This record gives sequence, C-alpha cells and structure tokens, in this order.
Amino acid sequence: MKRTKKLLTLIFALTCIFTFLSCSQKEEEFPSKNVTVIIPNAPGGGTDRSVRGILEVAKKYSKANFIAENRPGAATAIGTSAIANAKADGYTIGAITVESVILPHVGQMPVDYTAFKPLAFTIGEPSVLTIKTDDKRFSNLKEFIEYAKANPGKLKVGTSGVNSIWYIAAIMLKESLGIDFTIIPYESGSSDTVAALVGGHIDATTVGPGNVKNQVDANVLKSLAILTEERSPLFPDLPTIVEEANIEPFTIRAWALMVCPAKVSDEVYNYWNDVFTKASQDEEFKNFLNMQGLIMPIGMENAEEVLKSDNELYKRVIESIQQ
Repeated sequence: MKRTKKLLTLIFALTCIFTFLSCSQKEEEFPSKNVTVIIPNAPGGGTDRSVRGILEVAKKYSKANFIAENRPGAATAIGTSAIANAKADGYTIGAITVESVILPHVGQMPVDYTAFKPLAFTIGEPSVLTIKTDDKRFSNLKEFIEYAKANPGKLKVGTSGVNSIWYIAAIMLKESLGIDFTIIPYESGSSDTVAALVGGHIDATTVGPGNVKNQVDANVLKSLAILTEERSPLFPDLPTIVEEANIEPFTIRAWALMVCPAKVSDEVYNYWNDVFTKASQDEEFKNFLNMQGLIMPIGMENAEEVLKSDNELYKRVIESIQQ
C-alpha cells in the first residue's frame, strides 16, 4: 500500500513537472506559426516598401515567419479595420497610416487610433510646398504668397485624394497663410500629382519630399518650404513655413506605424514592441529607407503622443472645413 502511494505521488509530481515544462516551452516558442502583417495600401508605395523593409530587418530579432498581405481600399480603411478586428493573439499585426487619425472624423473609417497598440514608425514624411523651377512668377514662399494674394483663386495646388494627408496639408497652408488658391485633388495619388506639376497643369503641390525628390534633384522642381515647426535634419537648407511666413507653428506629416490590435496581452505586445523598436533603430533599416528614397521618422519616438496630437490636430481641421 505504501509503495502504491509513493508511486502515485511520484507520478503526480512528474506530471506537474512535465506540465510546467510544457507550458514554459509553449511560452518560449511564441510565435510558433506564421504571422500575418496587414498593409492597408497597394504594393509598391512608400508604406508598402517601408513595412516590407522593416519586416526583413525584424527577422534579426524574431524567428517569426512574416506573411505580408496588402489590403488596400477605401483610403486605407479596409486594411486598417482588418487589423483592429483581428484576433488578438499576436499572429495578426500590421501598419496603419496617418489617415487613421483623419478618416474617422469624416465618417470614412469605422475604427480610430485607440483600436491599436503602437510599435514603431516605419516612415515619417513632412509636407513640402513645391513649384516648377522655371516658374517666373515666384521663386520663394514670400513671392508665392504675394502672388496668391494678388490673384485670389488663380493658383492651382495639387494634392492626393480628398481627405488624404496632402489634401489636408493644402487646406492648412491656405488657412494659415490667409491666401486663396484652388485645390486639385488627384484620387490616383501623389505620382499623378507630381506629373501634373511637371506638365504645367497645376502650379504647386503639397506632397512629401520623397514624392518630388527625383525632380528636385534634376532641378525640374523646387521646394519652397517644409510644413513643419522646425527644420528637418534631412533637409537642413529647406526653410520651414513658420520661419518664412511668421505664422502659428504646425506640423503636417504622413507616417506609417507598425501596430498590434489593442486587445493583445501585455506579453505579446512587449514581444512585438521589442522586436520592432530594435528593427526600426537598426542601421540596416535606416540604410534601406535611404536607398528607397523614403523619409526616416525623426522626432517621433513617442508613438502614443504622436497619435493623440495628430488626432486632435486633424479633428480641428476637419471641423473647420465642415463649418
């Protein structure tokens, strides 16, 4: 009888040990299956390339097998909503863009930034006011403002689609400078906007520096000012709109941000946060962005603060438009 009790006790103890080891092993194995990474934009654009770039570098810090999945449509609302509504087990993550703090205020996105936990920015591109280099009417921001005031509504400023970040940039430029020009949105995106400027169909654009870099380098286009509060280390010779026009400071920038669904556990969040923070700071990723002509996020270390402040900014802008 005693031997039986000892045997049962031993079996019970071994069972507990194996159970503990099994659970520990399962925890250590995360992620143990493919990880879907949803990109809310079409293949080939800046967001898509930056996300795929950081995923390659993230493999240094995680054994995960990442499956990038593009879900474009509805100005990023489709892919963004898919991330928010994904099972919160850490096996579906993704990227959101600045439109996630714009579209909810115009009823075009069913979720807002609080549906996510931020990991790391992959790009952070400011808006720049750009003209044709051979435009004889103006060669700097002061002359641009003077011409616009003398010819209200005559200038055509091209942007990407309605309610996109570059569309909002044009509106803020217009209101902050107290000038009147006609905004021409190109729903097909920034590439067609730049082509229209080069072709002389519009007079200026407010897209990002990455969109106009090749033409600026070729001296076909010229950027007059960057729509930020401080000069960018990436464009130290480009004046800010604040210093050129002496207006109330504001910053307009497009960005892409790696995120998890908000309801993931702390353990899962901490894992991915560690992986993508390291990947975003890796020199290999920075070199990748440079090679791709993409703009590295600067001064955006506190993702939660950026989300909150940008959400408030664009909420105010949208409300002023709708009045």
